[in-house]
Amino acid sequence: MPSRIATILFLLCVACSVWADTPPDQAEAIEQLKGVPSNLQKNRDGTVRFVRFSKAIVTDEHVAKTAAFQQLDYLAVVTPNVTDAGLAHVGQLTNLDTLFLSDSSVTDATISRLAPLQKLERLYLDRTKVTDEGLQNIAALAVLTTLSLAETQVSDTGLSHLLKLENLDTLILSDTKVTGESVGLFSELPKLRVLSLDGITINAKQISKLAASQSLETLSLRRVSGITPDGLAGLSKSKQLKRLDVRGTKLSAADVAKLRTLNPKLNVAVDPTEAESQNALHRYLAGQPLRSVNASAAVAVVSNKPMALLVVERADERFASEAAVPDFQRHVVPLLGRLGCNGRTCHGSFQGKGGFNLSMFGYNFAADLAALTDGEEPRANPANVDASLILNKPASDDDHGGGQ
Repeated sequence: MPSRIATILFLLCVACSVWADTPPDQAEAIEQLKGVPSNLQKNRDGTVRFVRFSKAIVTDEHVAKTAAFQQLDYLAVVTPNVTDAGLAHVGQLTNLDTLFLSDSSVTDATISRLAPLQKLERLYLDRTKVTDEGLQNIAALAVLTTLSLAETQVSDTGLSHLLKLENLDTLILSDTKVTGESVGLFSELPKLRVLSLDGITINAKQISKLAASQSLETLSLRRVSGITPDGLAGLSKSKQLKRLDVRGTKLSAADVAKLRTLNPKLNVAVDPTEAESQNALHRYLAGQPLRSVNASAAVAVVSNKPMALLVVERADERFASEAAVPDFQRHVVPLLGRLGCNGRTCHGSFQGKGGFNLSMFGYNFAADLAALTDGEEPRANPANVDASLILNKPASDDDHGGGQ
């Protein structure tokens, strides 16, 4: 009997080791992509589940290799070199729940291939060539919860297609051709909690109509010129609205104070007045210079042979130039990932850590930004930088249970 049990255990171990091996076709694709993806992760059974392309060397040919990864649940392609040709196979990746194509060169042709992706929950198309025609195909994604279309050519004409997205939770329409004429549609999305209309054309009367939404909790109206105190007074009637961002508008401190009087529970983000001193975090969030760049060229000497190297400057030096603007997706989220903050054993786990949740491996940028900046005492607090946990925890000014 002991020998029989030992034999069974041995066979089980062999079976497990076989299942843990990467399938040959996927192993071949991984080898061909060596050094190209910014991040590639596998499931426990050895299959690929996560691929992110963001390097300048990425081409259509590289992205096409992901056709072998049938278990893929996250795909990010954020490089302008990739076109519709590189994503001709995307409809075959039916296990995808997150697809990030921002800053790529895809068009409505790629969007027309997404209908088979019935597990897709998050779709990011910022700064792509997607138009109203593409929205008609997006409407087929029944379980979609997050849709980001910032800086695209979508307009009021195509928004009616989105009414079919009954599970939509987050909608980003910043700097699009959408206008206040469509605000009534947002109230018809039963689960919409987060809406960003930064930089669009909208007037006070149209803004007040957003109060009709029974689910809207977070509204961003940054850089919207049509905002007036009267329009926001109507918006304050919303019982669900918790967070309002009006930075970059002409609202005065008195206007915001009045709004908070009408709705004390509403958290309003507003630009600091000129009389207020702007600290480094203020300037960082506003995309303003932190300090002058060192004008000396970056040159290193190796084995007594001078070589011009690409040296990454300190953050405050890199972003001192107006041409270089800090980006939450490209600069903050990767840092959280490198330090393990959004990993499955830390704040990226399902239950989070210490009451603080981040999306696992940083797939949900909007949610992570809200987690860091929302609430009465946000972890990134421009109003009180010294009390910002995002700075104090890594600096060991406050105890950090993660030990990092």
